[in-house]
Amino acid sequence: METSILNLDLKKNKINPKIYLKKYIQLIEKDCKKFLKPKLLKKSYCPTSREKNCSSSFKVFGMKYNISKKYKNIYLEKKPDEKLLRKFYINSEARKFWKNKIWPATRKERNKKLIYPLVEWIERFIDNKKKVTFYEFFPNHNHFSEGIKRKFKKSKYVFLNSLIENPSGHQNYSYDFKRNGQKVAVLFESINRCIEPEKLMKNVKSKLNKGDLCFITTLLSSGFEIKILGKSSKTFIPPERMNILSLEGLQSLLKKVGGFEILELSTPAILDIPNVIEKMDKKNEFFNYIFNQRQDKNLIENYRQFLQLFRLGTYCRMVLKRK
Repeated sequence: METSILNLDLKKNKINPKIYLKKYIQLIEKDCKKFLKPKLLKKSYCPTSREKNCSSSFKVFGMKYNISKKYKNIYLEKKPDEKLLRKFYINSEARKFWKNKIWPATRKERNKKLIYPLVEWIERFIDNKKKVTFYEFFPNHNHFSEGIKRKFKKSKYVFLNSLIENPSGHQNYSYDFKRNGQKVAVLFESINRCIEPEKLMKNVKSKLNKGDLCFITTLLSSGFEIKILGKSSKTFIPPERMNILSLEGLQSLLKKVGGFEILELSTPAILDIPNVIEKMDKKNEFFNYIFNQRQDKNLIENYRQFLQLFRLGTYCRMVLKRK
């Protein structure tokens, strides 16, 4: 199993400008209260162990997150079903704001620093000259698909469990999964926003043939940012982040589902340190000393590489191969 060390110069304010992010969060909170009323939600349990009891909990926008005892997974106690989730995304004022304001203002930077590196990541494992069918699960926008289709010109792209209105040039229904040719599943934070991660991974498993690949990005509750900031982390945005598994929880889920070999598991930790510097308690003397008082860029960069090397970042990239 490979671990990649990345050196990506990602500037937080260029992909999430504070002037827009504050408005987006305010709109998300209003949308949650408007669409995700408690009586419409269903009780949920730990996404991997199914344990009913939790070690602790906290609320965001009035919605309760539980922290599981065994793996320290963080998940919404009550979730919408897929129909309500799709209704939320299509009608959400926050999502409209993201589409009409945030994306146009950050498109160039997001393409350069987020989308294109993911496409290059996929190209490390798949020849872009081959005929490939991509299946993206629980997409909430079409920008990743556009980036992939630019490089993989002979590819077909299918949305499954789509949370957006079907854009031109994409299929939005179950394809003939028995067809010949290489198939690739892509889950860009899909585990975070799906209702049941186990059901999602079983669905992915059933769609792929032996040797087919699955590319996953997801946020981890075992990451540095969440461990230091706790509920103060801006990671917790319902319903976009309904399930935030720990590294151990994610590995347990894959073992439970079976049928996959892990080719790569990395945590780039690109934004962990900037997010911690911005939000951490000033009483945390050790990290205040490291990140602020020392004023040593080499120290910060080496600490980030330490987080990468030992998979302690909050953002995770994973490549699976169907057995």
